[in-house]
Amino acid sequence: MAEAVLGGSTPSAGTSNKYRLPTTVSPKHYDLIFKTDLSSSPPQFSGEALITLDVHSDTPKLIFNLSSTLKISHIAIASSDLKTESSMVLSLSALSIDESQERGTLDLTSLPSGGLKAGSKGVKVWMAFEAELAGTMTGYYKSEGDPDDSGMKPVYALTQFESTSRSEERRVGK
Repeated sequence: MAEAVLGGSTPSAGTSNKYRLPTTVSPKHYDLIFKTDLSSSPPQFSGEALITLDVHSDTPKLIFNLSSTLKISHIAIASSDLKTESSMVLSLSALSIDESQERGTLDLTSLPSGGLKAGSKGVKVWMAFEAELAGTMTGYYKSEGDPDDSGMKPVYALTQFESTSRSEERRVGK
């Protein structure tokens, strides 16, 4: 049986850990904003994510799931550990993307504390992003309906909002 931790679960003995994220932090809340433009060609979307984290172990980096199709345009972090009243904008060069694993790694060594410290509560990570709506039926994607009387096909934006690995498992029947 899987044990619940960090907004997910740890694998049971003998289960692959390939898709599990590190347990150094846990997300406590997500505020998401999406702005979708279905009339552009191709359809696109942009948005913002504000993620509230609790830190369980000292860590010089954050590792998170990230579609390789998302273009991150801004990153900021706010924590009482930063000893500043405002958030700290991080350089986009602090973000590396592993496309094969669909993971983002945010290097936090430029923070005054060299990273996030164990016991920190309510750390805020903010990102702005944009991408094209693909027709792949994973993540946030576009779909077309049946043509209307004038022959126009309506375009819809749909989501499965689950990990790609889980989407893949369902598609191939694992």
